[in-house]
Amino acid sequence: GLMLKFECLFCEKCCYFEDEEEMPVVFEDEVRRLRALRDDLEFVPFGDGRYRWIIRGYCPFFDREKRRCKIHEHKPTSCRIYPLILMGDGNLAISEECEWVKEHPEVKEMEFRELLLVFENEFRALFRRLLGFVNK
Repeated sequence: GLMLKFECLFCEKCCYFEDEEEMPVVFEDEVRRLRALRDDLEFVPFGDGRYRWIIRGYCPFFDREKRRCKIHEHKPTSCRIYPLILMGDGNLAISEECEWVKEHPEVKEMEFRELLLVFENEFRALFRRLLGFVNK
């Protein structure tokens, strides 16, 4: 069949938060970068160099009118890899909130190697982060 490829539908589900598990997991350097852009942000440390970015409702950097991120160039890894979600326990999950995922429920049954193709750009962003981390 035709190769399935994730395509953002700009549904804004990834920029609106209610459950803490869905809130972005961010790294120390990202916290610094985000704080430089706004000083009223809340981060809770995991104690291992990662933080939970506490966002209630819409992300402060989300432009609701344009349905776009105002800091696209500075987005943390968690935002770049959505609908892949970095879990607090270190695992990777696929968001159930994402409209594209809802339209393609078969991704939940896929093997990892298939997911690498479907979410190629998202995994690239994750690997870039990982390699940058390793090469520091």
